[in-house]
Amino acid sequence: MDELAKGITSDTIIRDHVSYNDVKTNKTNLDNFPIKRFVKFDDCDEEANRKTPLTLTRKSHAGHGKPSSIPLSIRPIAEKRIMAPEVEWIKNTFILVRISSSPCDELILIHVDGEVDYIDIVAIRNISSSSVMFKIKTTSPEKFRVRPSAGIIAPGATEIIRVYLQSEYKHSCTREKFLLMALETSNRNTENFGELWKQATNKSKVEHKLRCKIRYDSSTDNSSSGSQPEHRTSIFITQQGHINSLQKQITNMAKTQYLIIVVISLLFAMLIVTMLYERSNYQILRGSTDELASNIRVLQERTKQMTAEIPTALPSFSPRNYDEDL
Repeated sequence: MDELAKGITSDTIIRDHVSYNDVKTNKTNLDNFPIKRFVKFDDCDEEANRKTPLTLTRKSHAGHGKPSSIPLSIRPIAEKRIMAPEVEWIKNTFILVRISSSPCDELILIHVDGEVDYIDIVAIRNISSSSVMFKIKTTSPEKFRVRPSAGIIAPGATEIIRVYLQSEYKHSCTREKFLLMALETSNRNTENFGELWKQATNKSKVEHKLRCKIRYDSSTDNSSSGSQPEHRTSIFITQQGHINSLQKQITNMAKTQYLIIVVISLLFAMLIVTMLYERSNYQILRGSTDELASNIRVLQERTKQMTAEIPTALPSFSPRNYDEDL
């Protein structure tokens, strides 16, 4: 069935390859060219808007983003992405993006039982009050299939996007890049995305680059296909918690240090005031002491003068005999 579907869309893939020649001739990845100059939106971009999947019989409806709209084999991965806490989502202006290596920007493609190709899931959540139109472009559309590659996300809704890497290209996927473009608009026609993008302001549109990485652990089953990325994310959250705790401790230490500096400054000011007060008291006491010493010297001089004026010999009187009188 897979080969038959690929045969039916072979002409489309060739045309897709031709439509991206101008991008691939200049640069082989999205990091090496200015996005505003090289990312073009033309109506012949059939890979981004292809209606017939190569190996899938069902297609996700834009704006729904429910696990029930995707194959059962990858539904557990989609449920994990949707139920992930907000800290694990990449936050943009008006959308949240959740991939396997969130909060990084790396798609980790894995093999899932029941799927021929390697796969990863991108969840996009609209956190604005208006509808969001999105489109995903890749440097090599002949290697990847994106379901859906364009669509409309209602306010508060979440879209589940499946990225498939055809197995024959698994050794070269690390060189490939994806570009997620989203804009706020009330227009419902995704075929006019290019014109709407050109007319939109910078505040109403978002560009987000994604890299690719493949994991070859074929033992991954449906229930644990995203366990390692989720484990990596949990480790990151734990480390982030430790970092936040250390930052709080540093902040508290800085506040304590500031208080200590303030107290020391106050004590130093009080010491200076006390020294000035004591010096003033010392000067007053010294002045009083000098005045008292001066008064003592004056008193001594007067005493000496008075002593010099007293006669040196007093007249002598003979004792009187009272018996003779009788």
